[in-house]
Amino acid sequence: MTEAELLKRAKEMRRNPTEPEKRLWRSLSNSQLAGYKFRRQHVVLEALAIIDFLCPAVGLGIEIDGETHDVEADERRDRRLDALGAIFQCGGDRHHQRRVARHK
Repeated sequence: MTEAELLKRAKEMRRNPTEPEKRLWRSLSNSQLAGYKFRRQHVVLEALAIIDFLCPAVGLGIEIDGETHDVEADERRDRRLDALGAIFQCGGDRHHQRRVARHK
């Protein structure tokens, strides 16, 4: 996927968030979480990936995986992000996992 394609896809995803993304964004938007700013659907070009939420100030990315996600594609994305030094913490059931990536 090219940079232009990733950026276009991220824009589409920002326009049509999933319900879990909407709920989390209500808590993250407008610097509500301890004053930290978050971005939605952030493109990580080096990993050819889009992360649901990113706080650049602390290098914290949050990925919400659910029924709309492809498990195999998510695993490939996670491996690419891991190669860049991301650390993952997972929670939730098989259909509603939340991945938190922190850049080393």
